[in-house]
Amino acid sequence: MSDHPLFDRALRALFVAMAVGIAWGIRGDFGGVLGAMYPGAVLGLGFAFVSGQESILRRMPVLALLGGLLIGMGGDMSYGILHGYAKSDTFINYSYGFFTLLLQGGCWGLFGGAAIGMALDDRRPVWWEAALAAVGVVVSGLLLEQFVEHVLHFQVDSRGNSIVPFIGGGIVFVIWMALRGYGYGLRGAFFGFLGFGGGMFFGRFLSNWSHQIPVTMNNWNIMEIGCGFIGGLIFTCGMIGLPDRSEDPPEGASPMSIVGMIYAVALIPLMHLVLLVRPAEKKAEWIGTLTQYGRSDASALADQTQTWLLLVTLMGFVIFGIWYWWHAAERNDLGWQPVMGLTLLMILFHNIHSLFFYQPRVEHSFKTPVIFWLFFILMGVYAAWRREHEAIDTDDEDAWLPMVARWAGALVIVFTATLVLAGAINGEETMKSAEMRWPTWSFRDGTPPPR
Repeated sequence: MSDHPLFDRALRALFVAMAVGIAWGIRGDFGGVLGAMYPGAVLGLGFAFVSGQESILRRMPVLALLGGLLIGMGGDMSYGILHGYAKSDTFINYSYGFFTLLLQGGCWGLFGGAAIGMALDDRRPVWWEAALAAVGVVVSGLLLEQFVEHVLHFQVDSRGNSIVPFIGGGIVFVIWMALRGYGYGLRGAFFGFLGFGGGMFFGRFLSNWSHQIPVTMNNWNIMEIGCGFIGGLIFTCGMIGLPDRSEDPPEGASPMSIVGMIYAVALIPLMHLVLLVRPAEKKAEWIGTLTQYGRSDASALADQTQTWLLLVTLMGFVIFGIWYWWHAAERNDLGWQPVMGLTLLMILFHNIHSLFFYQPRVEHSFKTPVIFWLFFILMGVYAAWRREHEAIDTDDEDAWLPMVARWAGALVIVFTATLVLAGAINGEETMKSAEMRWPTWSFRDGTPPPR
């Protein structure tokens, strides 16, 4: 059965989906641009591994670098209030919330997906062309933001229009790729938008639905895991099977490959430690939490926690060293190593940072980090079973174009169904952390206005 083309494609996509689901779930604890770099890098690593194509495996470091930087860029968007709108119990508010989440998540995936696609093409932009495109994207995005805010006098949410520059820039980026003939970039942009846009709104729906389960859990984390899982799944399903680009492999590892390796598996964890874990503040926080857990040795455990975080972070440089060796030696049978290594490192980093191993058991509760470990085990089983992939039957370069209507149609159907089901799911529980756009209201204000 595993030889069936559709089943084979699904298994490969599921591996990437679990990796990005873990990464996006962990990203929720850290947030911002830096937090979003991790799922972006993992997307590039996982996709390269399951592709089975030597040319893509050779470009794995660059895909991780581009995915991390471009998807990480989306971390600058404000989106918490948009999720609040999607929790509202009135149709106008929750439909607006789900739609803006589709756009916001879509912008997150569009740039990273396009960059990964362009990196796989034979013809890639030279530096000055890329620089001009970047300037055009930024300027057009800022102009659209000014138009929406000062001409239309509209704000997407109460904090402003942070997603509008990404929408404007994304439109111009797509137009530029189409005019310049970057077919792989367009394909990556489409499936990046579809995957992470769909993942963001449907992940929110799953989180709203989880309130109906009589078990205490981190409902926000359910959204994040769902977003990453769906985004990784759809992107990989749409992008896998690209025509292989035969090329003479360079001897050793190129400088750009080395930069990509260090960035993905060593610098991202190190930046999490240095920039997001402030020792004095964190130690006081850990001591307070451990004391609440009933630990009499809270201070000593807090010191140990800091030490373990440092040791886990140093694992990234070990992972880099192994990756550099097999990449230079063209040992493509070890293509699983960076994604599995980085995933393990970041799960440990998250669990140690959140004191997961010290948390007491609570009846009728579920700890979402368990999902991270379950996914990781399943990923390990898959990697052990299929250490080497044969390249999947390749598509014609334009074969994906007829699929666009089907994929877009499926998105419309799922989005419509989500709105219908949300009417039955949203209510008393979701309103405890909801926002309203019409009329303007926040759960912090107390009792909702009459509707």
